[in-house]
Amino acid sequence: MEAGGAHSMGMKREVPDGEVHFRGLLRLQRQLQDRLRHLAHPEPGAPGKADSVHALHSEILEQLADIAVVLERAGLGPETLPDPSRRAYQWLSYLGEEQALQEHVLTLRQAMR
Repeated sequence: MEAGGAHSMGMKREVPDGEVHFRGLLRLQRQLQDRLRHLAHPEPGAPGKADSVHALHSEILEQLADIAVVLERAGLGPETLPDPSRRAYQWLSYLGEEQALQEHVLTLRQAMR
């Protein structure tokens, strides 16, 4: 997990005695929520990184893959994550489907009108 992925987003993991805790998974969720809002309703003239649904989808898939590797190495599944982290993982998994991500952005766009 050194190159890119969870570490590049500031996410760290601890694996004490068969437990996996991701520090930063909830922060990642908040960052993605901000980026989704920006995709749905970009501020005119605001400087910032140009996001696209495709680029965001690729990053989400990378994060999910990194999490899966850590869980697999620990011999655990996502159901073993603490509730807030498990819900964040489930949300990421949902957005890992590109069609769901596109629909989410469109829904946000309509809600922000």
